Order: sequence, then structure tokens, then C-alpha cells
Amino acid sequence: FKQLNSDTVGWIYMPGPENIAGVPIDISIVQTTDNDYYLNHSFSKKDNVNGWVFADYENNMNKLTENRNAVFYGHARSYNMFGGLKDLNVHPDWYNNANNHFVKITTEKEETVWQIFSWYETTIDFYYIQNRFASDDEYIQFLNTLQAKNSIRNADGSSVFQTFEFDKDAKIITLSTCKGSNPNNRVAVHAKLVKSRDRG
Repeated sequence: FKQLNSDTVGWIYMPGPENIAGVPIDISIVQTTDNDYYLNHSFSKKDNVNGWVFADYENNMNKLTENRNAVFYGHARSYNMFGGLKDLNVHPDWYNNANNHFVKITTEKEETVWQIFSWYETTIDFYYIQNRFASDDEYIQFLNTLQAKNSIRNADGSSVFQTFEFDKDAKIITLSTCKGSNPNNRVAVHAKLVKSRDRG
């Protein structure tokens, strides 16, 4: 894939039953010097309204596990790219199976597994893509806020996802996509690093 497009920096996989539109997610990740180009260009760099799945230009993709909050974007049009994320809250056959709560990202140098702890709808007014923090305490509070915003819950109000006690060394990924016709609406999915190993 890197021979086809030198912007390729990894591969993302998130499981899910095939009867749910848009899952599993199983696609290459690209990255360039801005967060605009792959909003309307395909993997082959041709104009395409579906864009491609891309890493935030500030992500360190040479060492993914060194990022505190590594952010990835993808459109949800026609359930392409990250379209499978936008309706997970209405699919019990997805969220009631804990095997679906993991995201795997492979880069040239690492294999990583991340466990989902939060899914919610929001707007661009909530800055869930923050990746710089003034202190460790600010970062931990940020993580706790993301976890509290989860809206996929059991009948007793508990989260369907694993609940974490975060510390300053926690690493997360954020998957961001759109939902509906309002350009300000977003769906955010957050997952914590639970396993990694170097490649090569």
C-alpha cells in the first residue's frame, strides 16, 4: 500500500457483524501535512466526496504509542470509511459483544490494540481532539470527561464498555466521524491502549 501511496502510515481494523452497515472497518490509514486533503481525496489521490481514513497531521505515526491522544478521521457518507461508527448505539448485536470493543492499528513499526471506553454524539464545540495538555492532571481530567460522555449504557446506567482508572501514562485513540446533515455534528469513539508490540 505504501508503494501505491507514500502517505500510507498504517492499517485500522475494528470488528463487527456484517449485517451492520459499515462494519467491520478494515482499511488503510493515510497522513499528510494537513487535515483537509483527504476529506475529499481517495487513496489514489483522486477527487472523491467520501475521502479516506486519515491520521491527524500532528499524530506521531512513527511511534503511535507515544501519542497521548492520537486522532483519526473518516467520513460517514453511505457508510464508507468511518460510516460504521455513526449508528453503533442502535445495534445491540454490536455493543453487547465485548469482542467488538477493540480496535487494532498496525503501523510500520508497531502492532497495537485499543479497547473502546466511550461512544457519543457531539458537536465541533467540544474539543475532543485535544492532544496537548498543560499538566498531567489536566490530561487525566480530559480522559475522565471522555469516559463520562459515553452514551451506550446498560439498563442500570452502567457503561457497556470497560471502565478505566486513568493515569498520566494512559494512551488513547480518538475516531471521529460526521453524522446527519448538520456539518457541526460528530460521533466520537475513544479507546485506550491495552496491548502493543514492536514489529521487525
